[in-house]
Amino acid sequence: GSGKIVHEQHPLLKVPQKRGAGTAALAAAVLALVIWYVMQKTSRGYEMKLTGQNERFARFIGIRTDRLVLVCMLLSGALCGLVGMFRVYGAEHLFRDSDYYFEGLMVAMIARYQPLAVVFLSLFFAALKIGAQGMELAAGVPNQIYLIIQTVVIFLMAAESGLFGALQNRVRK
Repeated sequence: GSGKIVHEQHPLLKVPQKRGAGTAALAAAVLALVIWYVMQKTSRGYEMKLTGQNERFARFIGIRTDRLVLVCMLLSGALCGLVGMFRVYGAEHLFRDSDYYFEGLMVAMIARYQPLAVVFLSLFFAALKIGAQGMELAAGVPNQIYLIIQTVVIFLMAAESGLFGALQNRVRK
């Protein structure tokens, strides 16, 4: 169930308590570097990018897109499971429903799906969220200020991409 301590439900899943946020941060950094390397320096990464940009064209040139999409989804699910494991065993020792999926998707989109940029941008948004919580406790500023700033960033990124596209079209004419 949601909110229950995992070790009480499943004592066989007990993990040594010496590991914490440092281990998770190190694992995240290593995984981000591995993902960056695969996506930027290997033919498989190129095939993944090509399939994501235009699956029909990728299929036309001989890439087995159905298999590649399935493998990407499995690897993505494995990474999500690893993050969940670090969250449950590292920081809180319990499972709690959250909205990390939205924040993760937003960070990835703003970083234009570049793994190393995702790391730095996620640290920025984490600091922003923690700062908003601290401001609420210290100064009485509503915690929702974080959501407002997040929304403004999303709008600015969307406007930037739209304005950049319009400028490119104007230069071409």
